[in-house]
Amino acid sequence: MSWLERIRSGAPRGSIGEDPQQSAPAIVQRASPGLAALFRGVKPDGSHSFLDFGPASNSHLNLYGPFAHQIRFAGLVPTLPRGDDWTAALRALPPNPEYPYDVVLTWDVLDRLDPRARPGLIQRLVELVAPGARLYAVIDSSGATVRAPVRTTLVGLDRVSEQVVGPPEAAQPALLPAPVERLLHPFTIMHAFTLRSGLREYVAAKT
Repeated sequence: MSWLERIRSGAPRGSIGEDPQQSAPAIVQRASPGLAALFRGVKPDGSHSFLDFGPASNSHLNLYGPFAHQIRFAGLVPTLPRGDDWTAALRALPPNPEYPYDVVLTWDVLDRLDPRARPGLIQRLVELVAPGARLYAVIDSSGATVRAPVRTTLVGLDRVSEQVVGPPEAAQPALLPAPVERLLHPFTIMHAFTLRSGLREYVAAKT
């Protein structure tokens, strides 16, 4: 099991049969070709409006700065609201009529949502974003039966760090590419990357 696979599954350090000296660190870094593709499609002219589903972060503010006129952190990941709380959180996502969001980073929200709640998320995003808006999503297609919530932090425009921030949870069945394409409509997938760890990164644009 690789360091990245271990950290996403929440496997403890020093698992049976492994040398504790070789166990995964609390934070690991990985390349992100999906984020690299996302940022290649936006201009560093300070004109964009960002919606990041994660918590506010100085690292993200600094990296978004050259691109963004406005930045909104939704704070919905790495800990997702449940049930009716999730529905309320979706309704509370603030509209931005003067500068509709044109860059949205959902991280692994789709992966962790109950399948019945996923279409509601896409519908709400359609209401909030501008024509041509670009969306980034990451999905675990490794087939793992449990996944731990992971805080993902941009450390560059093509690189992230990941840190487990909670106990493992039962995983939803893996989202395969064809269902992802149908789910994201009217966003059209522009780029898709499969990483060695089993993660898939998607960049889509609203048509």
